[in-house]
Amino acid sequence: MKKQREKTRLFTVALVLVVLLSLFLTSCGKTEGADTAAGDNGSGAAEQKVYTVDDFKDAKISSVVGSLESEYISKNFPDAELLEYNNAADALTALRTKKVDFFATQSTMLDIYAKETGDVINVGYKICPTEAGFGIRKGEDELVQAINSVIREYKENGKMEEILSHWADVSNYVVEDIPENTTGETIVVGTSGEFEPINFYIDNKLVGVDVEMIGNILYDLGYQVKYECMAFGALMPALESGKIDIIACDLYITDERKESIDFSDVYYTDYSSFAIYNETASTGFLSGLKDGLYSNLIKEARYMMILDGLKMTAALAIAAGIFGTLLGILLCFMDRSRKRVLKGIKKVYSAIIDGTPMVVILMIVCYVILGKVDASGVVIGMLAFGMVFGNDVCSAIENGLDNIDKGQYEAITALGYPKRRGFKEIILPQLMRNFLPGYRSSFTSMVKATAIAGYVAIQDLTKAGDIIRSRTFDAFIPLIIVAAIYFVIIWLITLLIQYAEKGESRKRKDREVRL
Repeated sequence: MKKQREKTRLFTVALVLVVLLSLFLTSCGKTEGADTAAGDNGSGAAEQKVYTVDDFKDAKISSVVGSLESEYISKNFPDAELLEYNNAADALTALRTKKVDFFATQSTMLDIYAKETGDVINVGYKICPTEAGFGIRKGEDELVQAINSVIREYKENGKMEEILSHWADVSNYVVEDIPENTTGETIVVGTSGEFEPINFYIDNKLVGVDVEMIGNILYDLGYQVKYECMAFGALMPALESGKIDIIACDLYITDERKESIDFSDVYYTDYSSFAIYNETASTGFLSGLKDGLYSNLIKEARYMMILDGLKMTAALAIAAGIFGTLLGILLCFMDRSRKRVLKGIKKVYSAIIDGTPMVVILMIVCYVILGKVDASGVVIGMLAFGMVFGNDVCSAIENGLDNIDKGQYEAITALGYPKRRGFKEIILPQLMRNFLPGYRSSFTSMVKATAIAGYVAIQDLTKAGDIIRSRTFDAFIPLIIVAAIYFVIIWLITLLIQYAEKGESRKRKDREVRL
């Protein structure tokens, strides 16, 4: 008990030190937005050099995976080192932490980053014009034609220009309520919620050009709308598998993408550019800490996203824990069965689970096994994480049984105990003693694995942190908050299972005294 308390104190002190160090580094890296070299509009055109092709051809460049910028850089700068990230916040963080020389994305977004952070400069080098359309699954010709007819109508009557104007001034967005139908077929729209001003969150509400445009279009067509937020790289698989019906995520129209999906007419145009890191005077530690906590937690009640994500993570852990435990018991029975078919099925199952990455299993469950089923995030997570956890539970049970001396079974027969009573009073206590440590390790690993759930539109704790980072452009504070919450969760689970282990130990000693 004393050793455990000492370990807990050490872990707590280490966590506090990591948090303070990260906050210190973050605050030192933050800049005074009003005094940046970027000038009034954040572009920095008046004070920076003119960039040419030679500056990019051998550089390290970050971008979002699957984006038009990545495609352009690969074709036009083959000698450049391209680092692709799942979202713009991570790609921007790579620039701000000097892992790359340039960050490539839409010019409008770069101007927003420059204005909000003060340490990013849009160099103004136009690398490719971008035309965005809504992505629609092949074969849905009627839906494509219907959406295009409304887009043309919006262009003619000025509504498209009006919607775009709502998001033109980054310092004064106009958020209007989108009308909703209460009857009619439901269209599931996939987006990321991480690209300001295209699709992002204000006051925990999904807004932006994409959201207002597709929301109004589908309303005029008589559809109900349901939004699913997921990683940008997961949108295409989700569309092709039928989990979503439309992609509304600033999806650039390219010939390669046209081979896989259909596109609506263009509704938004821009161009892509590069950004560089602007090293200017940093703010003080306390000032940076105060501003960081305010912008990441208090502003727009963003702490509510953390709480909602925590609830989802807890639901996933509990559901997967129950399902996985039951599945592990079943697998153990199959493995110890006298029927070769059952033993063979179990061995094949374990081999597949052990040899497949968790994120791949998650995607298979979401897009293949439940591809045509309207399943909730909890159900998807329960199956995916429970399948892996069940395999680990089976291994823990078998390890517990194998460590019981065969003489214990002979003692049951010698004492004349019925099999059930002998198992309950002699075998089960020893099994629990051997089983619980492995179960504890597997359960905590499963809880930590739920951090990838956001990849398939499950709004868990980590996904909530990603969404906050996409608004604040803060590389560390949201991650440290999420890490601290996970630390507390794992610590509590460990204490709970250790308490169960000690309780079982006390019961065993009481039985030995009675004997």
